[in-house]
Amino acid sequence: MALSAALAFKKRPGIAFLAGGTDGRDGPTPSAGAGVTGDTAGAARFRGLDPEAFLHDNDSHGFFRKAVGRKVPCVLLPEEATGTNVMDLYIGLREG
Repeated sequence: MALSAALAFKKRPGIAFLAGGTDGRDGPTPSAGAGVTGDTAGAARFRGLDPEAFLHDNDSHGFFRKAVGRKVPCVLLPEEATGTNVMDLYIGLREG
């Protein structure tokens, strides 16, 4: 969801989006979700990552792992089991 949002919001400053699981997990990955801004996709491309290719390969975790290491504006939420699973949480913010 977060990688799709990064592509949908590209070149739109002042937007941030976070997707995470309340149980502290996101599928079979060692993370609970990710957060992006309107600058994430462009910065990733500038640093040699192709967000569309990762999305097509269903490898958003791989994208965020590499993007964070290349100082792309995004965050990868670490897995931390909470013992509760209310549902997934999506938060969008817009400046102004």
